[in-house]
Amino acid sequence: MKIDELGETFDAVSFMDAACYLPDKLLAVKKIKKILNPGARFLLIDWCKRGGLTRHQEELVLEPFMRYWNLPSLETQARYERCFRQNGFEILDMRDFNDRTRPNWEFGYTAAIKAVSELTFKDVPKLLWTGIKLGPDAIRLIKEEFPAALYIKAGFDSGFLRYSYFVVRRP
Repeated sequence: MKIDELGETFDAVSFMDAACYLPDKLLAVKKIKKILNPGARFLLIDWCKRGGLTRHQEELVLEPFMRYWNLPSLETQARYERCFRQNGFEILDMRDFNDRTRPNWEFGYTAAIKAVSELTFKDVPKLLWTGIKLGPDAIRLIKEEFPAALYIKAGFDSGFLRYSYFVVRRP
């Protein structure tokens, strides 16, 4: 969010899985335009939410996922599109990549379920030792990532969670 402090301009900016962590995504897009040279391109690949969700749908599926991954909010693809247009960007390409990313999340979900179903009391010392090497928060992080995997799966299966791709150009 401190882009204006860079003091230089660029021919390209790439945001991959990063914008979802920003507190004000639309302000960030506006600030990025200011540091782009004319003709420069901006690639944004990020998590979005499906438009038109009810409050209950967001509360049940997306908010727990966002809490586990410490995401302040998710934008819709349509809102990003409007933001790019309002800030004078030319949209060169815009896609939903859910079908391409689904195998990755299916693999992660299956691995998480398998690991939990096969976990035995004999595994606890090894898990604790790994946790010690990773630091005091490792066990807590492992416990948080398992439910996040469940919510990601639910988000994908319901269509609430979208993986979006934008390439825009500053005229």
